Amino acid sequence: MEADLREAVERRLAERIADARRRRAARERARAEKAARRTAGLRARHTQKLARLNEEN
Repeated sequence: MEADLREAVERRLAERIADARRRRAARERARAEKAARRTAGLRARHTQKLARLNEEN
C-alpha cells in the first residue's frame, strides 16, 4: 500500500516537473520570437530613417 502511494506521488511529481519544463520552453520560444520581431522592426525603422536622411541631403 505504502509503495503504491509513493509510486503515485513520484509519478505526479514527474508529471508536474515535465509540465513545468514544457511551459518554460514555451515561454522561452515566445520570448525569442518576440525578440526576433523586435530586432526586425528596429532594423526596418533604421533603414527607413537612413533612407529619409539620404533623401533630405
